[in-house]
Amino acid sequence: MSLKSLFQIITGQAKLKRLAENLAHACSSVVWQKVESRIDTMTHSQARGYVRVKAGRTVRLILSDTLRRNLIPPRHQTKVLELTMDAIVEQALLKYRGQQPQTLGLQRAA
Repeated sequence: MSLKSLFQIITGQAKLKRLAENLAHACSSVVWQKVESRIDTMTHSQARGYVRVKAGRTVRLILSDTLRRNLIPPRHQTKVLELTMDAIVEQALLKYRGQQPQTLGLQRAA
């Protein structure tokens, strides 16, 4: 593999990641409205799965339009979807954690 092709791979992946983060940002308010009422009753793992499921349709709709406009080849579309879903989940969990009341001191194990 030449240095040029390695550079193209790295910059291409960075472009896909930026695109995914932009898509996640565009979808985050819609997804948050779908999950905010129930996320507080779930464990961290449950919340991750719940956000992923609720975000699926919204992300796919916005993603298909964006991929066409940005001329992303079909071989990269799955990667962009994965990166976008991961970013959406992280954004929702960060937003939820930001709304939780902060506890003072250390919690003790049972």
